[in-house]
Amino acid sequence: MEIIFKPRVAQRALKVFLLKESDLAGLPKWAPGKIVPAWYLREDTAVSLRWVSQQLGMGHYARVTQAISRVHRRPGGKVKELKKKLPEN
Repeated sequence: MEIIFKPRVAQRALKVFLLKESDLAGLPKWAPGKIVPAWYLREDTAVSLRWVSQQLGMGHYARVTQAISRVHRRPGGKVKELKKKLPEN
């Protein structure tokens, strides 16, 4: 599966998280390394849920909505650490 991130904000997010196609494929669908970029992409871009889900290998697109909710509900631990790495717009 070839992953192509078109929006600049998506490229920036992946660069911050040092993610590659092989990294994404090896992570579980609920890994913080997937849910924080999913949250970031949906907060800062107009890309669809399906697009984010396909690009990050999260399965059904509803997982993106669940991931966003989780980041808002429980922002502790690894999620908080990953959010700190994100650039301020």
